[in-house]
This record gives sequence, C-alpha cells and structure tokens, in this order.
Amino acid sequence: MSRACQLAAELPGQPAVVLYSQHDLDLPPAGITRTRCASADAGYRYRYDGLVLVLESGGKYLLLPRQWSRYGDSPAILLAESNAILLDFYPGTAAPAPSPAAC
Repeated sequence: MSRACQLAAELPGQPAVVLYSQHDLDLPPAGITRTRCASADAGYRYRYDGLVLVLESGGKYLLLPRQWSRYGDSPAILLAESNAILLDFYPGTAAPAPSPAAC
C-alpha cells in the first residue's frame, strides 16, 4: 500500500482540529467549513472545521481536510505557530459543531 493510501485510510482516526484565526485564511472549501464569528469582540474572527492533524513538528502543523483524497482537490495546509491562530484538538471526530453566535 502506498503511503498516500495508508494516510487516507488513517484519517478518520486522526485527531480533529478546530482552527481559529484572527484573519480569513481563504482556505478552499473542499471539506472545510468556515464560520465567521458573530461576536464583534471575538479574539479570533474565523473558525474552520473539518480538519485533522497529520503531523506537528518544529512549531508547524500539517492539516488535511477529513475527506482528503490523493485524487481530489483538497489542499494540504501547513501552519506555523502564531498568536494569530489557535488550534483546538479533539479525539477522532469529536469536535463540537460550530455555533454562529460564538466562536
């Protein structure tokens, strides 16, 4: 089995990630849900759901959409640690549903 096939098969068991950002990251919508936080005083204005953690190393995080496919158009996302983003991790698919009233 190729590494890409193995990775795709293991995605359902990878930790779910909710990504919060101070700025719109303009991530492609393939498998990713963007919510703009309704609260004007929210520290992080955008929430992104549908991501999983693949790898963390040296303050960088490699994230994929949960429905990633090596044949699809889903992006791989590489983020560096920053005060402008916040990552919440949840086991498997246990990430809470987005709430438009608060992020």
